[in-house]
This record gives sequence, structure tokens and C-alpha cells, in this order.
Amino acid sequence: MFHCGEIVGRLPFLLSTLRKKWRAAPMAPSRSITHFGEAISPSRENIDGIALGAFEAAHICPSYHPGKTPALLGLELPFLPFDDIRSAHRVALKAHQHPVIERELGQFNARVLQHVIAPRYEFMGRG
Repeated sequence: MFHCGEIVGRLPFLLSTLRKKWRAAPMAPSRSITHFGEAISPSRENIDGIALGAFEAAHICPSYHPGKTPALLGLELPFLPFDDIRSAHRVALKAHQHPVIERELGQFNARVLQHVIAPRYEFMGRG
């Protein structure tokens, strides 16, 4: 398991490894450009940027635009009965294959590349 600081420290290595694998793949694009944070779009507008073709991939958070991807918000509901992070991940993978969510994302020319499991917010607070 990595802590956030460890991942950030390893990011150049991880990106260079990914770039090498990408270039070695059949029919790989000739180049890729990676931007971080809000370098090309405010995070709340990423799904619109994908729809417009301004960029090909971005991290989206359904709660940033609840009217645009309401079915995806189901995975962010509090008190979902997940036993552990692995079961939450399995549920998310199945949910992304649901026709309603696929249609919802299809309206924006988007699809899920990776699901990020966020901490359960109902257990957070001011100690």
C-alpha cells in the first residue's frame, strides 16, 4: 500500500513506464501529453471538455455535475454496505457496465477508464 506522498514521489517513474508500454503497443499514438490538476480545465468542467473534444481523457467526479451523470451518483451514496474496499471496487466495476450508466456517459462521448474508490465520508469528521 502506498501513501499519497509515496505515489507523488514515484509519479515520474510510473509515467515513464506507462509511456514506454504505450509506445510499444500495436497502433500506439505517436505521442501523449499529460496535464495535472486543473491545467486545461476546471475539474467541474472536465466532462464537458471530453464532450467538446478539447481533450481525450480526464478525471470526473459525478457530484461535481449531478444533473449530468445522476446514475453515477449512486456509488457516492453514504452508508452503502461495503465490507471492504475490494467489494466496493467490484460493485463499481459492475455498475459501470450497466446500460443506464453507459448511456449517461455516452452522451458526453465518455467512458470509464478507471474508478477511484474514495474514502467513506460518513466516517469522517472532527474527532
